Amino acid sequence: GSSSTTDDTETTKTTKQAAHRKRSSRVMKRAWQIRREAAIKFGCKVSEINFSECLKLAWSEEKGD
Repeated sequence: GSSSTTDDTETTKTTKQAAHRKRSSRVMKRAWQIRREAAIKFGCKVSEINFSECLKLAWSEEKGD
């Protein structure tokens, strides 16, 4: 009946949320890796590297742009 439809929708929603969290976590880790690598490359502190730009690069990689 209608309760199984609700359960299926909730399961799908939960699965999508879990997948999104996993993807977001992977992107964040990659952004930090990019930031550390850039600091080494440019001979500066990690804090001097703009995290926003690293995050944009990481998302771009994730999307395959």
